[in-house]
Amino acid sequence: MFSKEITTTAEDYRSLVSFTEFTLKKSNNIICIIAAAVAVAVLVTGLAGLIPLYVSGAVGAACACVILVTVLLVRKKADDGIKYGKVLLNAKRTFSYDTQAVKVVGGRTDTDISFSWNTIFKIYETEKYFFIYFRYDLAYCLPKDQLNMQEALEVRNYFIKKMEGRFVKKCK
Repeated sequence: MFSKEITTTAEDYRSLVSFTEFTLKKSNNIICIIAAAVAVAVLVTGLAGLIPLYVSGAVGAACACVILVTVLLVRKKADDGIKYGKVLLNAKRTFSYDTQAVKVVGGRTDTDISFSWNTIFKIYETEKYFFIYFRYDLAYCLPKDQLNMQEALEVRNYFIKKMEGRFVKKCK
């Protein structure tokens, strides 16, 4: 019914990892929010003179480091996936779907993924991508920039129809 040759880039994979880690998994966001709240609270109490300013500055800096480390660990996870071959970049794969299933075939490792519509975990649409989670731990990134406007609209509408509430639009 629909078939298109897609090439996954490093940026596509980084976007998928970032989406998974910061949008779907709440723990990284919670860590960053708590660290930011503690930093602000400690800095305010330090400026108010309730605790020594050097203590509030040190705790604030430690909280900023926690946020930075969280972001860098997600980036490292994406870079390690690229470096150690979790994803093969710049390999052309054929993405297709019909009334029965979604398929991804090809690439340098002869990928052959086929999932029936009722077994696909969820599909998310962002401004630049469709992230298809075949399982919670197996996803495919369909970049919209490799689809023309008509194809993107057709894909979106078909996903909405077939996913029965498991399609989520995360566009701004």
